[in-house]
Order: sequence, then C-alpha cells, then structure tokens
Amino acid sequence: MSFTTALPDANYRPVRWASTPTRVVVPNIVSPVADVNEARRKRFTELSDQWSAETSLMSSISAMIAHPAYRSIIGMGVPVIGLILERLERDPDFWFEALRQLTGQNPVRQEDVGDLALMTHAWLSWGEQNGYR
Repeated sequence: MSFTTALPDANYRPVRWASTPTRVVVPNIVSPVADVNEARRKRFTELSDQWSAETSLMSSISAMIAHPAYRSIIGMGVPVIGLILERLERDPDFWFEALRQLTGQNPVRQEDVGDLALMTHAWLSWGEQNGYR
C-alpha cells in the first residue's frame, strides 16, 4: 500500500478558527456532596438496617461484607458515600470495605486496622477533608 501526500490545490483555503478560544465546560460528574434523593436514602436505610440486623451476630468480617445487602449498597455507587459516613458516625460498624471500594482510598493507618473506633475516626476525618461533612 502506498500513501501519497495531497497538496492543496489553487482553491484551498485554510480553516479559520474563531479569534477567541471556545470554552469547554466539563460538568463535575462526581460531586462529594452528591444530591441524594429520598428514594435512594430510603433504599440505603432499608439495606443498611437489613445488613445490621442479619450480621450483628457474625464474627467474620468477610461474611459481613459478602452479605447481599452490603453488596447492594456498594452497587448503589458513589452517591451513597455520604450516607455511609452519616451511618458510620451515628452507629460505628464495618462500613470500611464499602467506603474503600467506592472511593478507591483507605485513610486507615495499618497500625489502626482492627480498632473500630480509630478506623471510624479515620474515615470520618477523610469525609470531612473531602467535602462529605
């Protein structure tokens, strides 16, 4: 296959762009304080209450985070981060894996892993620093 370079003919005129640059506005797709409608809040509350009730006697964190209600909450996506942080502040529980999966971050220091109070504090501080509180 051969390629040839096309040279402009006598009628060729370069495209003239506007003298002022066009401004492109990219919407903020993921806002830290995402608008949570009542239906989403209600669904989150139902699922989190179900998860708490059905895992309260579990000793395995792996089993707790594999629970269908917990997985469904994670499936609700980024808009529930604020709801999880609210719930965590009101009633500390093992929401850390959900937060890690939804945010891609983990503010808990290695030496604090396993200490519910310190892990909760780390995530609530993270939430404040990132505009969720």
